[in-house]
Amino acid sequence: MPVEKDLRDHLIADAGVTALVGTRVYTGRVTSYTFPLVLFRHSGGTNDSGLGGEGSLRNPIFQFDCFAKKAIDASLLCEAVRAALGGASTFRAQAISAPVAFYEDDQQAHRLVFEVSVWHTV
Repeated sequence: MPVEKDLRDHLIADAGVTALVGTRVYTGRVTSYTFPLVLFRHSGGTNDSGLGGEGSLRNPIFQFDCFAKKAIDASLLCEAVRAALGGASTFRAQAISAPVAFYEDDQQAHRLVFEVSVWHTV
């Protein structure tokens, strides 16, 4: 199972996240916006490899964007996502950056962005 599916499934199964966004957790690009929402995408990482070839351990990095109409709601969503990721059992996730706040004029929405290092096996 792709780790993106694991991440999404984990987030929409978390009561704290779903209380805020329902199932509005997306990977890649969003074409229509209903706020609040979570958007995440693969942004880098490494694979476990050595002289014997590539191993099964992967360490991708994902960027998470938490959108909401109000700044406080974006902040609450960001904290809920970070807490949910820390409690995963099918992968290990660790935030590697502090949230950075933006205001999206075209969407009239607040966005908090942070990166997460995810460890999983294939």
